[in-house]
Amino acid sequence: DTHTKEHVMSSSKATKLASDRRRWWALAKRAQMMNLLGKKGGGKGMPTLPNPDPKKREIHFPNLHLRLVAPTEEARMRGIEVATFITTPNVTKTEIKTFLTDVHGIEVLKVDTANYEGKKKRNLERGNLFRKPDYKKVYVTLGQRWFPPESFCVPSK
Repeated sequence: DTHTKEHVMSSSKATKLASDRRRWWALAKRAQMMNLLGKKGGGKGMPTLPNPDPKKREIHFPNLHLRLVAPTEEARMRGIEVATFITTPNVTKTEIKTFLTDVHGIEVLKVDTANYEGKKKRNLERGNLFRKPDYKKVYVTLGQRWFPPESFCVPSK
């Protein structure tokens, strides 16, 4: 027999060696990831990306279709305490408030909404019925009176 006892490895010894190699490989990969991310110390699991800014990062990509209803001339002269908007029915009060305060910097005290069904109309040429889209009216109570520019208002009759 050409094989001596020294060259033949037991199965338990081979299993231990393989598990040690896997553990060392995992530790090396974890250390490599920590060095790439600039993390110090260990921890359970894979390291997470550090947040360089301690404040919460938010980027606003508003998908709100808010259309401001133009006030009358008398309302412009007095100043507006409650601004009226028209939007789609799926927009919530909290979305509107955060949009106006965060994106536009407007102080909002209260938001009230009312849902409306779109008008049903008849095409006189063809005689078929059609419906205008549903909408939501939003009444926003502002923190300060707003005096809109003269060209913005609806002229009084």
